[in-house]
Amino acid sequence: LSSARTPPYVARQTVELTFQKDKLKQMREENAVLNGEVHLLKGKLSKQSSDADDILTHKQREISQKVERVTGLEARVKELEAVCRERDDEIKTLESERKESRKKLEQAAQLASEKGMLEEAVRRQDAVIARQDEEMERLKHLLQEMEEACGKTQMENEELFLKASGTTKLAVLFGQPWLLTRSRHRLHGDVPVDREENTLTNLGGKHIVLYGGVGRGGGGGDAGANATSRELAVVNLDTFTWEKVATQHKHATHGAWHSGHTGTAMAKNKMVVFGGRRGNAMTNEVHIFNTDSLKWITPAVKGTCSHREYHSSCALREKVYVMGGISEEGDLTSDLWLLDFDTMQWSMVSTYGQAAPRPRRGHAMCGSEKDRKIIVCGGFDGDAHLMDVCVLETDRLTWSCPSTTGMQPPPREGHAASMVGKYLFIAGECCTLRPQHTILISESQCPHP
Repeated sequence: LSSARTPPYVARQTVELTFQKDKLKQMREENAVLNGEVHLLKGKLSKQSSDADDILTHKQREISQKVERVTGLEARVKELEAVCRERDDEIKTLESERKESRKKLEQAAQLASEKGMLEEAVRRQDAVIARQDEEMERLKHLLQEMEEACGKTQMENEELFLKASGTTKLAVLFGQPWLLTRSRHRLHGDVPVDREENTLTNLGGKHIVLYGGVGRGGGGGDAGANATSRELAVVNLDTFTWEKVATQHKHATHGAWHSGHTGTAMAKNKMVVFGGRRGNAMTNEVHIFNTDSLKWITPAVKGTCSHREYHSSCALREKVYVMGGISEEGDLTSDLWLLDFDTMQWSMVSTYGQAAPRPRRGHAMCGSEKDRKIIVCGGFDGDAHLMDVCVLETDRLTWSCPSTTGMQPPPREGHAASMVGKYLFIAGECCTLRPQHTILISESQCPHP
């Protein structure tokens, strides 16, 4: 029985232990509740912290924008203050100008008053001047009439002087009487300037065509030389009137200056231009000027003739013969070339005979249609000026050098020669100080029977 009974202190301890367990359980439950509340509070705190950070960032951004705006407004205020100061200065300047303008207006009013008085005086003077102008116009008209009469009289006097300066004399040449007449005429129209190394080509007997050359004494430099050498003019031998011809040409002939070429008459209405120097380059091109259409043409030519300048040429039976001159290499030549206008073919002519002309430049060359002969005379062979006469019979292609009698003209180059009937006329340049203008070779002296 004693062991089965529980002691009282054990019962108390058991009750206390049970009480403590219940209390511990209760505290654990309360602790779990508190942990849940702490967890909830931590979530709320984290969210509130995040919201607070977002709000702070937004506020800082707003503050930064407002600071920038305030800075911009302050700069604008400074600019406006500077503009205001400038406007104040302008206002002061305008006020000063207004004062000056007021003074000027007062002076202008005074001047207007004086102007009225002067205008009245001017009106009186205008009346006097008008009467004087009428008298001056009458005197000017009278003076113009007198000047026209004087100019007409002077021109008539010059015409009479030119006619009086001409000479007519009877002479015996080659055993026959000759009436030698030399006349001078006033040139009218657009007279070309002085030049050299140009060509003069007689077309139809009544017109002479001038083309190319280099102007002398014009002082125009390259531009003046170009303007001169592109020029083409015609003189009418009935009226002695020059007229410049405006032409169009797509080739360089009408561009750079052209000199040292030849101009050959064909069919009374065509001038054939060959060779020479265009600008700084030597050429061997053929160009034809038609006096009926006043146009340049460049024909399609078969074959080629070598480049040259200071050569000579003549036309015979629809053929153009070219001889001698200076080659592109600077050598003197004596070769003979033929351009057949029926076939437009260049060919080098092989000739015979011991009297072929030696290489030369600046010689004269002309042809005889009746006898189909070509005459070459004068020139410069590199050592001396010449005055020989060489004849080519185109039928046999044979050269001959007939002997001449009488007073032989001085040697020369750059001259001209022409057959008139049975006589060969030579005129122009000479190597002596005194040029001989004209010589005649008779039937017996010239191989033209």
